[in-house]
Amino acid sequence: MALFSLNDSLLNQTAFTNDTSNVSARPPWYWAIRVLLSIVSILSNALIIFIITSRQQMRLQPSPNWFFLSLAIADFGVGLFTTPFHMLCIFKSGGCSHFTWDVVLFITEVFLTSSLTNLCLLTLDCYLAVVHPYTHPTLTRPLACALAITAAWFMAFVIELPYRVLREGTQGMKVYLVVYTIVVTVLPNICMLLAYIRIVIVVRKHRRRIRQQEDQVASNQSPGSHNVQEGVTRSRSKQRGLAAVGVVVGFFLVYSGVYQYHLTCMLLSPSCSLPNTAPFKITMVLLRYFNSAPNFIIYILLKAEFKREVWRMFRCFSCSRADVQGIEMSAQTTN
Repeated sequence: MALFSLNDSLLNQTAFTNDTSNVSARPPWYWAIRVLLSIVSILSNALIIFIITSRQQMRLQPSPNWFFLSLAIADFGVGLFTTPFHMLCIFKSGGCSHFTWDVVLFITEVFLTSSLTNLCLLTLDCYLAVVHPYTHPTLTRPLACALAITAAWFMAFVIELPYRVLREGTQGMKVYLVVYTIVVTVLPNICMLLAYIRIVIVVRKHRRRIRQQEDQVASNQSPGSHNVQEGVTRSRSKQRGLAAVGVVVGFFLVYSGVYQYHLTCMLLSPSCSLPNTAPFKITMVLLRYFNSAPNFIIYILLKAEFKREVWRMFRCFSCSRADVQGIEMSAQTTN
């Protein structure tokens, strides 16, 4: 977020300011973690993008795969533009010009904010699928999904634009920062938390119904029992997908809760106490980038279709290597 990255009173001249003396003096482990998070974010989200775009079956499912794809693109941009470009400007001889910083920062903040807006969009899709299953197919047609994703990215662009226009220290900037904190931090946290509370309540009801259907299948092997079993399987698959999104949202809410308290204290209640130590500030920066890294692992563990596609890729890679080795051995035998 622009507020987090550019406010010197919060981060005390972080990597997003032109004074890089304090930043470059940060401990080596800080930069090692930043580089590791960047590499994991780039590789894992690139793999998600490849899996969805290269599999026709997954491309033809706008909900939720298009939303997963949009979120992966945002997180891929976070990994690509945060650490590499910031380290380049910080450690390069002479640093970067003010214009270069502004461009890099604006692109970085758009990706970070779009990661948030796309996560909210994915949560909304899950909420509609569970709480309003009959209207969900109508609201998630390809055109509707494309418009929703476009709106999420456009919103991220518009939200970050005033910071580049307003002057720091002016009344307009102060009002913007307060509105920014409420709109981008407070409201998304509350809405996503309430949405998943409602989802959990509905899913618990579904589980009780599934148990009743399983008991019916076990006690009565009627001609319709096969259809009941298929419905149970589909319901379980959907719940695993909801769990994957829920874990991603949970990671975000844990980090964002601490961050929200920090921003609220700084802007709305300056009298409350805040840690002013370097380790705390460094931890806040690292947590901000950590949110873009573990999504792929969560998808693999909890979404069957991602697990299946990764397994197929691994098998194809193993078969290709075995074929190459077989050809080489045949050539050696012939010679």
